Amino acid sequence: MVVRNSDGILQCVVTKTDVVRRMSIRTGAAIHCPVSMVMTRDILFHHGRDLFQDVSDKIKARDLKSIPLVDDDQ
Repeated sequence: MVVRNSDGILQCVVTKTDVVRRMSIRTGAAIHCPVSMVMTRDILFHHGRDLFQDVSDKIKARDLKSIPLVDDDQ
């Protein structure tokens, strides 16, 4: 899940890994905490003008499944 502020600027992402990590700390299926305690703030993103090979290299280097695409002004 991509989280943006009221101006639409990318702030963080919440990934399956973030949720699983939090669930391992707190047993049970329900997680009762603010998103800010789960989210990833160190976001790797790319622009539509970036070369595919560069994006692919970033994904491989950090062992990610995907990274968000943002507009040039964000």
